[in-house]
This record gives sequence, C-alpha cells and structure tokens, in this order.
Amino acid sequence: MSADRRSRLVPVACVTVHGEPDGAHLALMRWMDIPQDWVTGSALCGRSAEQGALPEGTHITCRGFEGSCESYRDSYQRALEGRPTAQEELVNGLRAGLDRLGGDLDVYRKEVLALRDELERVAYDRTWPLDRTLPADVRREVERAQAAGEQQIQAITAQFRAACGRWDSERQRLTTELEAQDTARRATPILRRCLYPGCAAEFDMNATACGREPARPSLSGKGWVHVRQLGGYMCPAHVGVVGNAAVGPHLPKWKHGENSSPSVFRCHCGWDSPPARWRGFGVEAWKDHLLTVAESTPDRQS
Repeated sequence: MSADRRSRLVPVACVTVHGEPDGAHLALMRWMDIPQDWVTGSALCGRSAEQGALPEGTHITCRGFEGSCESYRDSYQRALEGRPTAQEELVNGLRAGLDRLGGDLDVYRKEVLALRDELERVAYDRTWPLDRTLPADVRREVERAQAAGEQQIQAITAQFRAACGRWDSERQRLTTELEAQDTARRATPILRRCLYPGCAAEFDMNATACGREPARPSLSGKGWVHVRQLGGYMCPAHVGVVGNAAVGPHLPKWKHGENSSPSVFRCHCGWDSPPARWRGFGVEAWKDHLLTVAESTPDRQS
C-alpha cells in the first residue's frame, strides 16, 4: 500500500451467514494508527464484509438496484474528495442561472438610467427660444435628438419587457426544478437492514425520518429500534434480542480496557467478545455469538 493514508473506496468480499461467498462489494478503507494497519468497514449496502481489500479492478457485483454499493459510490467518492454532492451541484447550477438572469436585468436597468439622462438633455433642449429665433442647424439637431430619444425609449422598453418576461418564465421553471429535485431526494429510499444474522428485513430510513409512508408496506420503520452500541437497527421480529422498553437478554455494551489494552464487547448474558480495537470486529463477533445461542436453543430461534 502506498504512503498515501487517505481513506478510499475498495472492493471487498462478503459472505452469507453460512459462510458462502456473497459477491464483491464496496467498502470504505481507513488507516488506523492502532494497530498501524488499513481497516475496511461494512459494505456500503450494509452487508458485513470480510476484513481486507480485494485486488484493485475487481468487478463489483452489488449493483443494479437502489441501495446497492454502486448506487452509493458517487456520493461516497464526492465526500472523500471534498466535492459537493450531486444535489448541491444541481442547486448551485440553478442558482447560477438565476444570478445570470439577475445580471441581465442589471444591464437593462443601467440602460434605462442612461436613457433617462438622455431624455433630460432633450427636455433641456426644448427650452430654447421659439423656432423663429432658433438657428436652423440647431433646430435640426434638436429634432434629430428628439427622434433618436423616442426610438431609444421604444427599443429599451421592449428589451426590458422581454428581460422581465424571461425572468418570470425562467424563475418559474427553475423553481419547479428545485421543488422536483427536493421531492425526489425526499422520496429516495435509504434502506437499513436488520442486524440479526440471517435476517433480510429492511426499512426505509428516509421515509421514517420524513414522516411519510414508504413505497412498500414491508419497508415501514414501525417497530424498528436503533441500537446505539451496535451502530445499526433491529427489526420488530428480533427487537426482543436487545430489548426495547427493558434490557434484552443479548444487549451488548463495551467494556473498555485500561492502559491502552484492547476493549471487549460484553453481552448482557455474560458472553465476552475477543479483544477488539474497533467496533466492527466486536459487532461481528456478537453476531456469531447470537448464531451459537440460536443453534444451542433451536426452540427459541427468532
């Protein structure tokens, strides 16, 4: 690995709860000062991934549907490179269009002010003495100035009205586009899967946070519980494992080591994970613990 220690997206391998290959996915890889090595997290789609990156250029199989690793690649890559999101770029482009329209109006305003000065000069010319005492060449000059002033008034008035018309139509169009983009962003599902190993239940976190009904009833967030210690969610069918109103039989918590010693993930039932220096390892060990418990008590499987 190069000396560049900036976080990056890398291909990783995922496996099913039975240990079978589950395709190539994308995950975020970061440099950890402890243990002085590169560490990969869960796949962008939420699946648990094997530690370590696959060779660069590996074909990503998690693609082609909303919530896949490939669907999140652009937003993660933009965040890593410090670039604005696609939504921000679109909004900035629309705002730039509005600014350009405002600039056109400023140009026409300046022309109107210049025209006003010209009209004041023409009005001053009309204060000359009557035609019988006005020299012929000066009279002709005044007439030409009056005719030019009237033409200029008509031209600038037409341009100004056209600019106002463009401003009104473009403002309405851009406002409609902004509202459509905002509606699409709010309607885009953000899926989160149950942490219980083998459970394929998932819910739309975006719909739940916005207080609207999801696209499908099966994606409802009703009954789901966020488990802070695990950094994920449990579905209504398995929420009893960690508990809701009361502490469940397998709600874990961190027991932090002292003097830089590794921490352990301690389950409410008394089980301890192997020494862990980051949460992802402890969570995966806890999932294996749940499978062991389920195998030893088949009548209690959720």
